Amino acid sequence: MYWKIQEVSTWFVKHVNAKTIDQLRGFNPSFAQIAKLSSSTADIITTLLQSGVWDDERVMANARQAATLMEQVASAIERGDMDSIQDGADRLSEMAFV
Repeated sequence: MYWKIQEVSTWFVKHVNAKTIDQLRGFNPSFAQIAKLSSSTADIITTLLQSGVWDDERVMANARQAATLMEQVASAIERGDMDSIQDGADRLSEMAFV
């Protein structure tokens, strides 16, 4: 699950850097839907950590941070805020998934 969040983060950055806002708005599923699924996945990782199945809090923190940044990008796409889109994408691309 964690590596899937990393893959989706990379996908977000790739498309944000290559597409216009109008093109980004045309994706199906939308960036907002994908960000919501990533957030749900981060919730599952948190639950596993809290139940003792997982013992690496860094994994949970990174998953949550990536999901939050994807939500920022998705919200900015809906608002047409290119600065916030780029900020979120830049911060996603700088994340060290370990």
